[in-house]
Amino acid sequence: AREAVRAVTAEHAGIVIKVDSPTHYDDERRLCPASEMIRRHLALAGWAVLAVPYWEWRALKGQGRKEYLAELLARAAGSTPERS
Repeated sequence: AREAVRAVTAEHAGIVIKVDSPTHYDDERRLCPASEMIRRHLALAGWAVLAVPYWEWRALKGQGRKEYLAELLARAAGSTPERS
């Protein structure tokens, strides 16, 4: 498992995946201001922030979750900022 984490970390350096629970959204599934601020701060610090809404994550199981994350990372790979 550690080797897999190292491989993902090396390949996708500068990317953070943020999975927000229901408490991060209002009744209309709009992100709350505090969570918006966290995402902005991460982006300003040079991270590419990939957001995973709780309702999408909960709808997936097992391999579907792996495929979802792989797709997110693949889409972000071309737009990852340089980390210093």
